[in-house]
Amino acid sequence: MRILQFFKDAGRLAVGSEIAAVIFYGIAWWEHAKDKPISAYTFISLSVVLVWLGGFLAWRKKDIRVKELENAQSSSCAGGPEIFLRWETPKNVSGLGITKRQFMAENRSSVAAYRAKMGDVCVDTSKDITACFGEIDIPAHSTIQIETEVIGEIGDGNSGRFDMVYLAAKHVMPKYEWKDDRGNSGVKIPLTLTYWDYAGHKYISTFEFVDDTSGLGLDAAVNFIKCERIN
Repeated sequence: MRILQFFKDAGRLAVGSEIAAVIFYGIAWWEHAKDKPISAYTFISLSVVLVWLGGFLAWRKKDIRVKELENAQSSSCAGGPEIFLRWETPKNVSGLGITKRQFMAENRSSVAAYRAKMGDVCVDTSKDITACFGEIDIPAHSTIQIETEVIGEIGDGNSGRFDMVYLAAKHVMPKYEWKDDRGNSGVKIPLTLTYWDYAGHKYISTFEFVDDTSGLGLDAAVNFIKCERIN
């Protein structure tokens, strides 16, 4: 079953990704402009590359989950809800075309989480753009989408896109930026998720959203940092 899920993820992340949509759109535009058909060999070659890309992304997705489990085993939330955040396209909107990624809250434990809510996020020095999140309950062994609303001047149709909190920012505060020796740059944004269990115990989980804004956004992900039980 795990091997089957790996291949499903690889196919969905490759063929259903934004980069695949852009490539095939470019091919369709070229065919229309040049009035010449693209050979089958070209499509086969592109498909192979996309499968390789999907395989890498699927492997990376599983690798992140393994590291999260290792961190969670040593956290103070053992025995309570085990909540992890995902930054991915909801399965009900997967497919060819430009897709919007959302925060997904996954509960891997047999203990339900109630009144789960992420803290507001603002990385703009002018404080003009803020991301707010809806409150949800997360049943045991389930994954629930977290509704996002970005407030500010971000353009029509973008209010549900968390990435606009930094892409549309006039100037991102330095503490949320990163840059490496190869010239790559992006953002590292801390996230907090507060929730309760059925016994009234309060938990706060900390995550870090990371995106390479110098690329195509394929490396954007949420990393688990720690979980604490408050009472």
